[in-house]
Amino acid sequence: MALGVATVFVLAQLFTWPVAHVGAALTVILFMEASPLSLGKGWRVFRNFSVTLLLSVVITTILSPWPAILIVVSGLAFYRLFIYMMMSGAFLFEIAAALIACTVIPVLVVMLPEKGFFMAYGLIVNCGVAIVVSWVVWMMIPLSAPVPEEHHHHAISYEDASSMALTLALLMTILEAFYMISGSGKLLVLIYSVFFVLPFSARAGRETGLTYTVANVFYGGVAMLICYELFVMAPSFVFMALVMFSTVYLFASRIFKGGSTQAFWSSGLFGFLLLLGDLLMKDNAMSTEAMAGRIWQLLLATLYVVFAFSVIEWVKSWRKRTPQSRGQSQVPKS
Repeated sequence: MALGVATVFVLAQLFTWPVAHVGAALTVILFMEASPLSLGKGWRVFRNFSVTLLLSVVITTILSPWPAILIVVSGLAFYRLFIYMMMSGAFLFEIAAALIACTVIPVLVVMLPEKGFFMAYGLIVNCGVAIVVSWVVWMMIPLSAPVPEEHHHHAISYEDASSMALTLALLMTILEAFYMISGSGKLLVLIYSVFFVLPFSARAGRETGLTYTVANVFYGGVAMLICYELFVMAPSFVFMALVMFSTVYLFASRIFKGGSTQAFWSSGLFGFLLLLGDLLMKDNAMSTEAMAGRIWQLLLATLYVVFAFSVIEWVKSWRKRTPQSRGQSQVPKS
């Protein structure tokens, strides 16, 4: 993971294709899988990734004059996507692509129609670079022993999958609708939310809220500040590669070690890569305001996901109570 993610990060800084800072985060997902992608599966993932993004651009462009219809279509797409994710054991890499296609692309096309294909092109390049680099790294450092399957491959009943899919679909649709209506340009909140909702889909619950808030703001944010200051002091691509390898290795060693802090390091790694990658891509990367703005968007995304899950879970638990129990609570005791 350290070698693959550091390689993609440095390549993104060298060639700066559109939204290149997302490539390293996608690479993390590939190395969190139980086994490397085969050639056939890698081609299938890349094809599905590309088709999903381009199809989203086309559909959004057609429906953009009718935002209400677009939001409903996106909500249905979210619902079916999450059911597919939980029932099929699909790779999280594919799900991440579809989530970006259903979340970021529609908002961007509505706000800036000319940027839709530009964003899709950049994400497709990210996908291709991440897959190719992962193949090379897996060949250089093959698995020494079989790895247990991840939680998103476990069996789940259709009823449970449908309930969770409805929760996640509501979460993402509300966020998308807010951005379409408000016209806010802070698309990083959308991108962060996509990556943060993936682990939440497997561990949904209010008790994880503190974990993700602390991980993304402190683990990811502090690591980003340290690395950024090092890059400013020694602006060299070789030095950047060494620092990135060492930092990601620290995160990866804690992730695969397991234990009570595994979730902190896992979520913090996504926050670190997305924050630092986007910051270094900007012309105003030297300003403190730029740093603070990106950390604030990271915090907003985390708090939104936590708050939305809390509200939805509260509503679901309230609805599960029987009318009789609610009625009995209103009868005064004799």
